Amino acid sequence: MSTVELTSCKRLWILFVLLLVPPCFAQQHAPSPEQCKADQSVWGSSHARTEYEDAERRHIEDGTPNRTDIALAGIPELLQRMKEMYECSDVVAMEPYHETGNFYHGVIADRYFGFISRHGLIRQMMKEDAAGKR
Repeated sequence: MSTVELTSCKRLWILFVLLLVPPCFAQQHAPSPEQCKADQSVWGSSHARTEYEDAERRHIEDGTPNRTDIALAGIPELLQRMKEMYECSDVVAMEPYHETGNFYHGVIADRYFGFISRHGLIRQMMKEDAAGKR
């Protein structure tokens, strides 16, 4: 499968993930500016993001497992981080919170893409997509 096809599949899964974010992750109140700043400095640090992206690239290229803290976090935790960062973009200023939310959105899409790859569902998805099943 070409890189273009993989990118197209990944984008489809990003949309799919958005539809799956359950409402049960809703907070009772918006996070405070202090909480936003503290969480973003850890979750969105350039070191953590680069470490994850480098490990994910090695995983795709040669199958080396991605054992970064971000890769080891469960989907509920990733969804919560994404949601909080999007909420923070409304509370404080859009950047860097929106960017960090987008990063976690991509991490979740990587998980879904890995799942459909491991279970041989890419061809089926592409076939159904070509047939207009969306």
